[in-house]
Amino acid sequence: MQRLCSIEGCDRPHLARGWCATHYQRWRTTGEVGAGPLRVIRYVEGAREKPCSKCGVTKPLDDFWTEPRKRDGRHSACKECMHVQQRDRTLRRKYGIGSAEYDALVEAQQGRCGVCGEPDARRPLVVDHCHRSGQVRALLCDRCNRLLGVADDDIALLEHAIQFLHKHRGPTAPK
Repeated sequence: MQRLCSIEGCDRPHLARGWCATHYQRWRTTGEVGAGPLRVIRYVEGAREKPCSKCGVTKPLDDFWTEPRKRDGRHSACKECMHVQQRDRTLRRKYGIGSAEYDALVEAQQGRCGVCGEPDARRPLVVDHCHRSGQVRALLCDRCNRLLGVADDDIALLEHAIQFLHKHRGPTAPK
């Protein structure tokens, strides 16, 4: 007799940890199994819209990336949900923080750069981190992040640069 998924309402075969393949994959990617039966999205020939597998909202097919291996030629998740998922993966891989932690930093810094204090309306703030320890320090505008990167976080070099600027300040230079 074949074992079934231990999630109530799911009648799929057991794969690992007592869950079916879908619940197991959901747990691996999100950390949560999610209770209840799975939402099955059926393919409808000639449909011009479909529900997103992540947010559940029915959207036009143009809101989904193309995927030739799928029967309807589109991904199951909409572009917006895939963007959110990719952003979260990138932040976790590069800096060890997720989208929620990034958003909390933006709110704590009131959307301003951690060095110059200016809001960067053109681009999102970038995550500044120590290359030696890997610790996230703050969110910076692109300009300040490049400044620290080129200086290789060398405090002595930055102090010499400040002394140089004070020494060679022209009469029209702003103070």
